[in-house]
Amino acid sequence: MSQQQQYLCSECEYKTLRKHDLKRHIDGKHLDNSYFCTDCKFQSKYKDVLKRHKDIKHLNIRYSCSHCDFKSTSKNYLKQHKETVHPNFIDNKCNFCDFTSKKKEYLNKHIKTVHLKLQYLCPYCDFRASKLNFLRLHVKNKHKIMHHCYMCLYKCYSKKEFKRHINLEHKK
Repeated sequence: MSQQQQYLCSECEYKTLRKHDLKRHIDGKHLDNSYFCTDCKFQSKYKDVLKRHKDIKHLNIRYSCSHCDFKSTSKNYLKQHKETVHPNFIDNKCNFCDFTSKKKEYLNKHIKTVHLKLQYLCPYCDFRASKLNFLRLHVKNKHKIMHHCYMCLYKCYSKKEFKRHINLEHKK
């Protein structure tokens, strides 16, 4: 094992890097503790195993795939199923609302604009836009910006024409 903190069992040679793993080892191997199901005769040395038993057998907890009829007793199994069987349909769910997206970038954009209220501010007036393209359209339509060439007397309103001027007249 590495130089990290090691947890050693005082009853045997077992060692681990995680305190939780040592506790689970001691409970399962060296103590006579058992956890009993109150609804049937099931018993386990592990509390989490008993909880899983109750969830599955008595509470009938199931996790359903949103893309097919697959059902699982475990969130992790459902996640693995979606990643392997439906890799193109992995839902990226917003933590703040019910929004879902197939692409992570769309979810990030949603969070920024809807929940973080990320806005693009017009440098010429009080206009605010949720998307950069909307701000560009606003500036283009509402604020006629004069572009002045620093190498000659040429000037125009169109950024595209201005770039064309620079490329044709001043780049060699």
